[in-house]
Amino acid sequence: MTSVGKNALLSFLRLLNIRWLQRHAPLPVLLPYHHLVSDEPVPYIDPLYAYKNTRLFEKDLDWLLRHFRPVSITDILHQTPSAPNSFLLCFDDGLRQVYEIALPILLRKGVPAALFVNPSFVGNKTLFHDIQKGWLLHQLSRRTPRPAVITEACRMLRCRTSSAGNLRDAIYAIGYDTKSVLEPLAGLLDVRWDEFIRDYRPAMTMPEIRTWIAKGMAVGAHSMDHPLYSRIPLAEQLTQTLDSMDWVSDNLGIPYRAFAFPHVDAGVGEAFFQKLFSASRPPHLVFGNSTGMREAHPGVLHRYIGENPARPAGAMEKSVLAYSTFRQFIGRPYVRRS
Repeated sequence: MTSVGKNALLSFLRLLNIRWLQRHAPLPVLLPYHHLVSDEPVPYIDPLYAYKNTRLFEKDLDWLLRHFRPVSITDILHQTPSAPNSFLLCFDDGLRQVYEIALPILLRKGVPAALFVNPSFVGNKTLFHDIQKGWLLHQLSRRTPRPAVITEACRMLRCRTSSAGNLRDAIYAIGYDTKSVLEPLAGLLDVRWDEFIRDYRPAMTMPEIRTWIAKGMAVGAHSMDHPLYSRIPLAEQLTQTLDSMDWVSDNLGIPYRAFAFPHVDAGVGEAFFQKLFSASRPPHLVFGNSTGMREAHPGVLHRYIGENPARPAGAMEKSVLAYSTFRQFIGRPYVRRS
């Protein structure tokens, strides 16, 4: 099939009735994930990505509840109810707004959800590097540093030329493997992380996570400190995964072992899954981020981003189901691993 034909077929599938897509899409469960819900600006997140307010979030839940059954991680593990027309709502990174804002809405509507946490960030012992760079970008949006500061910051970040715009781009590009620059950069920009934690407390605390569990919600692991798996060696991928699941099991008394990839699962090879599922304490469920795809390993399910304010539930879910149906039609429903 040509690329034109593929695009035409996918466009046609998106126009189909939701009931038809539910009957034909090969996905066992829909898995939308969010990071937070907020009606107020979140200055350390706003430079990084958009998220839904409570009105849009509730509207999405109402649509999902009209067309799908809400299920929990234990439902999926025990296949109750079985297979199609169900959804599990997920939240990544353990941000405080999930506890303060999303949880009351979920309880009121009777929707179970799964929270995937990074042990290093629980209780704000350390800060997620994306939150740090988000805060630095926010500070730059409020005031432009002196030229000498911009020059030194650009030197630290190896900008091509020294300018406020290049500095912002270089901060945005900081990743797990270059996060050590965030401390000296914060000092240069007069940012104090202890004051930031005191004023904003971005991550949930252990008591909040325990309350989340007591309210019937699930918790899984999200790696120890949120690396991009394609940029770290296989041994570190396994350590990050197994150690974070051990922490959740040992500290929270969770009877199941669930893991959701930080960032994306692209670039993770077949050897990772073989070694992970043969470990002494393997996961019961692994959640990837290859939208609409299936995995050869039965314990791996794929999620999709659900928090884009421009994509309401309905449009997003139909796109996911249409893409899954399309992949099945062309005979390539599975993620290919090297």
